[in-house]
This record gives sequence, structure tokens and C-alpha cells, in this order.
Amino acid sequence: MSRKKASDQMNSSAQGYETLRQEILSGALKPGEPLKERDLVARLGISRTPVREALRRLVADGLAEMRPRRS
Repeated sequence: MSRKKASDQMNSSAQGYETLRQEILSGALKPGEPLKERDLVARLGISRTPVREALRRLVADGLAEMRPRRS
């Protein structure tokens, strides 16, 4: 992966994290509301990998929980 592409991905991840963090803290996202990767990709306009990284950060910060996928 080129440096530019890696940098863009990190910026997208940080942007997605900050957007979701603010939505959680402001109450725009309700406690227990599922954060579905596919929906977030479309809504935030970033690819899957940065969304996954943002979600991992939210979990690490205690702002979200990982739950097994349900069919």
C-alpha cells in the first residue's frame, strides 16, 4: 500500500471515529443501537476498513460493544 493511500485510510478512520464518537456522546446514537458496518459505510462515505478501525477504537474507548453477528 502506498504512503498516500495508507494516510488517506487513517484519515478516513479518524474521521469516522470522530463522527461516531460525537453522535454517541450527543445522544444522536442511542445506547444499544446497532452500528451496522454496511450502513455506516454508506452514511459516512468511507470504505469498510476505516469503518472497522473506527468501530474498534469506539470499543476500546468503552463507547461501543462488539456483539456476535445474529442471523
